Amino acid sequence: MNFSNVPKELSHLNVFLRCASDHSAKDPTITYYCLLHAFQKGLSMIQKSPPIKAFLTTLMDKLEELKRSNSNCEEIANETVGIPYVEQYALKLFDAAYQRDINSDFGPYV
Repeated sequence: MNFSNVPKELSHLNVFLRCASDHSAKDPTITYYCLLHAFQKGLSMIQKSPPIKAFLTTLMDKLEELKRSNSNCEEIANETVGIPYVEQYALKLFDAAYQRDINSDFGPYV
């Protein structure tokens, strides 16, 4: 997943786009919700220039593509199931980071 054309007004979304990119091969549900959050944050901007609109359109197309290609995935199809999935994933990630902290393992990856 390449998001090199992010308008500078939307640079605050890079953390979510990077997370989506990092998970694209291993967890489409996390990818979907990272992109959805980035899209919703971008959509809430008051001033939408043509580059912002173009980027958000591309992001929306990617979301629709993910939804179509994972139509059998209940977590993506149903937000009521998806949000708890993302919360559980976050808790698992925080627990892994905590365990590394306890073990004084301060490497760059969790």
